[in-house]
Amino acid sequence: MPLVYRFKSGFRLNGDPQVVGETLEALRVRNGGQLTPEDVVVEAAKRRSVLGQYFEWDDTEAAQQHRLFQAKCLVGSVVAAAQGGLPLEPARCDAGRCGAGRPACNE
Repeated sequence: MPLVYRFKSGFRLNGDPQVVGETLEALRVRNGGQLTPEDVVVEAAKRRSVLGQYFEWDDTEAAQQHRLFQAKCLVGSVVAAAQGGLPLEPARCDAGRCGAGRPACNE
């Protein structure tokens, strides 16, 4: 029975999840059962790859997006508590300004 692929809830991605899933699975099989982020980026960089649309290829923009993601992780890693009190929830960053479509750092 063939697998059916879908994008996880909460991820705002365009495109066909079936094609993406099949592409990732073929890449995993070609690489001896392993699928690494490095392999995915190499595949996505190919001119006709269906994965290419999911990456920012402008290095300046990609660097800025990465810094925003790092800032989101930093903001989410700090908790405050009153002395002797229970920790509060981590601060949250507005996803629209901190890498929309990316999972939280600790998820």
